[in-house]
Amino acid sequence: MAPRISGYSPGIGSQCPQSSHCTNPADRLKTWPFNPLNRNKRSLALNLKAEVGRRIFHRLAERSDVVVEEFRPGVTKRLGIDYPTLKSINSRIIHCAITGYGQDGPCSGQAGHDINYISAAGVLGLIGPRDGPPAIPLNLIGDFSGGGMNGAHDMGGMMGFGP
Repeated sequence: MAPRISGYSPGIGSQCPQSSHCTNPADRLKTWPFNPLNRNKRSLALNLKAEVGRRIFHRLAERSDVVVEEFRPGVTKRLGIDYPTLKSINSRIIHCAITGYGQDGPCSGQAGHDINYISAAGVLGLIGPRDGPPAIPLNLIGDFSGGGMNGAHDMGGMMGFGP
């Protein structure tokens, strides 16, 4: 398997990446969407605010094909891991920034979660009984859809399609 770099914002995924690391049963339940999706992946926690963390990240980027990150706009530049910096380290690198509401626009600085996306898109209102409240889906419809589209785009870039 090719090396891959992905960034996780502070939250459930980075706090309890594997249920064996969580001693509180309630915390284990919170990680259910994270564990199955990350089975058998190698992981490394880096403090990108520290110089040593950035150096390690840059060394990983030297031999990586794709960097996937989900920080709010402007954060990667502040951390020194933005696309221009990574491109200067590895000219072939594909940078995929998955943000809730895009890189610019009125909502770009807002945090977003799957339930927000499917609500704004009108999908949540279609789930559940006709005369009842919406039912919260057991899977992450918006996250899976957005991630899948970005995955397809990245694969196309690695195969030489696109600009």
